[in-house]
Amino acid sequence: MAISLIIYHAYFGLKEKKFRLSRISSFVYFIYNYSFIQKLFACNIDSCIICLDTFNKNSKRNAIIYISTYLICGLLFFSLRYIFPGLDFPQAVVDQTTMLLKHCREILGIELPELKPTIGSFLMNTPHALSSTTLRPHPGDVKHILSMAAASETAFSFASLFLIFILANKWSKDRLPLIWFCIFFSFSFLLSIGFTVNFLGAIVRYRSIILPFYWFLL
Repeated sequence: MAISLIIYHAYFGLKEKKFRLSRISSFVYFIYNYSFIQKLFACNIDSCIICLDTFNKNSKRNAIIYISTYLICGLLFFSLRYIFPGLDFPQAVVDQTTMLLKHCREILGIELPELKPTIGSFLMNTPHALSSTTLRPHPGDVKHILSMAAASETAFSFASLFLIFILANKWSKDRLPLIWFCIFFSFSFLLSIGFTVNFLGAIVRYRSIILPFYWFLL
């Protein structure tokens, strides 16, 4: 709900080019709630909102805007700890992963590579993080009817992805800001899940948050 209302107020505020006090207060309130619940995921939507604002001002450079913004955010993610020791985001991710391994080792169902708070370690683990959140659960993970439903959902989502390339000849320009928003927000959210959540059941639950963005693309 917080994500939906953050996007709602940001989108219409930018579209109307006017932020009333009620809209600003609602936007700040839901950003606070989302950050309070999921601190590590909050940077994803904040980055996308910045991109959405810049996109509306310069729509001809959409790819450059999103890629450069995420590169800057990635550099800040790894470098802020050297300026402000309390903002050690890489170590926070490693600590959360270690905690889950300690308490849920027997029910994870995923063999995890070792994650260290360095750029190299995160880059090496990126393929595993994405495959865990996009390809799992696959048929080999099916153990009961609920995991079968989740595996079927994964297969159906991938099959429907080809509709974009087969049927979408041209996307309307007025929807491009939201389309790019959905792509980058979904990608970064899935990556965050892959780095911090190691239990298949939890991955399926978290992943359901970005399914509306995926179906909007279709």
